[in-house]
Amino acid sequence: IYFQHIGAKGRGSALYIPEPSWSLRLEYRRKGNSIGDVGTITEFGGFDFLFNICLDRDDPINPPNLPENFTTLSIPELDIHQYSEFPGGSYLSSASMRKSGLVFESTASEGAVLTMPVGSKSEDLLYKSAIRTYVSTYAQDWYMYANNVRGREAKNGDIRVVVGLDKTTAWGMATFSNSTA
Repeated sequence: IYFQHIGAKGRGSALYIPEPSWSLRLEYRRKGNSIGDVGTITEFGGFDFLFNICLDRDDPINPPNLPENFTTLSIPELDIHQYSEFPGGSYLSSASMRKSGLVFESTASEGAVLTMPVGSKSEDLLYKSAIRTYVSTYAQDWYMYANNVRGREAKNGDIRVVVGLDKTTAWGMATFSNSTA
């Protein structure tokens, strides 16, 4: 329900579990998702980080074993748009939801809401052609790495590259399904 309603807002893949896995290196957990992260969306709604294409092979955030033919994609800082998409008190919700203070009401039988009481910081990659070329060159290596080296069962279309993100330090989320018989 969450992915169906919040993901449809045009802000990418809505993560139900936005914080990084505790099994990742401390450097990654401190920073969180970044542009250039490569991974999959887990069945539980988290991001399964594999590596970052914008970081050097020996960067402490990248794992020691990387895909064959790994090369860093250099993206100038100028080509990453940084801004505040959602000011304090913002929310994303199903189209049927109406907000009244801290109460949300819906006219539909199911829906979702994500609140950001302190707002968010957003980043979007502007240099799209470079990433498309890079992905088309290396995607096959990434699937072999994910499945054969890291033991994932990624199918065609499962591997994602982060090209934009919204981060906040405080959030609340809810879903509902009200089936009447």
